[in-house]
Amino acid sequence: MLNIRSVLVPLDQSEISMEAVDAALDVARAKGARLHVLQVLEPPAVMQPYATMGLVQRAKAETGGQVEDQLGELMRRCGATDFVVAVRVGSPAAEILTYADEAHIDLIVMATHGRSGLARMMLGSTTEHVLRRTPCPVLVVRPGALTSTRHEKAESASAGL
Repeated sequence: MLNIRSVLVPLDQSEISMEAVDAALDVARAKGARLHVLQVLEPPAVMQPYATMGLVQRAKAETGGQVEDQLGELMRRCGATDFVVAVRVGSPAAEILTYADEAHIDLIVMATHGRSGLARMMLGSTTEHVLRRTPCPVLVVRPGALTSTRHEKAESASAGL
């Protein structure tokens, strides 16, 4: 039996990452766990050489507060009561792994975009990278997986089953 006290859900501004939020909220509520919401701001490739000069950190300082406010509002609208919002700058997979370690995360809930073949090879897979390197369990949410399950439950409930 897993003792889950903290659940991490990374967001990437995609619709599927919002499905991961739903799953993470379900787990957090069921376990009485704190929900950690992480947004990683990935600097444009042209800014990478200047990261050591503090430009990326300054950009995060200027936009991070706004992103944190938006994520906090999103969590309140979703009904989360015990949550932490964090914004990091850098490589998404590396920042997710670092945050999970620093915050002593017990479970990571992530979306996968379901890319395969050349698209996956060229773009890489943040979810796969995290899966291979994190010591904690990872719940992977596929596009539409929760929608169809919830739709089936709603139909069963309305049919009196």
